[in-house]
Amino acid sequence: MPRGRMGGRHGMSTEKAKDFKGTMKKLMGYLTQYKIGLLLVVIFAIGSTIFNIAGPKILGKSTGLQPISIIFAITVGGAIAGVMGMFLGVPIVAVLTYLVNKLLNYTLKKKHIEPDLSNTRDYQASEIPADETNKMDTPE
Repeated sequence: MPRGRMGGRHGMSTEKAKDFKGTMKKLMGYLTQYKIGLLLVVIFAIGSTIFNIAGPKILGKSTGLQPISIIFAITVGGAIAGVMGMFLGVPIVAVLTYLVNKLLNYTLKKKHIEPDLSNTRDYQASEIPADETNKMDTPE
């Protein structure tokens, strides 16, 4: 059985739509009674997408965690304990991050090693004197 470029799956022939525009017009005619509901679904889908992108970033700024940590906490918490795990995942990860940081700092201080903070944004911002930050804000 020779199959051409558009031979279909396993030798079956495929059909083209005979009247695509007419079919779409009929479909839109059938869906007019659901116009408000469909509009609400589209609006909520767009809002949900925006909040799924912006939410972890906003929560990360307020908790000091990376957005990927927040997404991980919500996903793993939801997989382990359902909706309650999703709510408790971020605070648990924040507490664990705090405890690990304290443990690492304690271990480094015990070995008389100062942690290298020169590559972090907070450290770099704290190193700029106040009079230089005012110069940076005002255009010359």
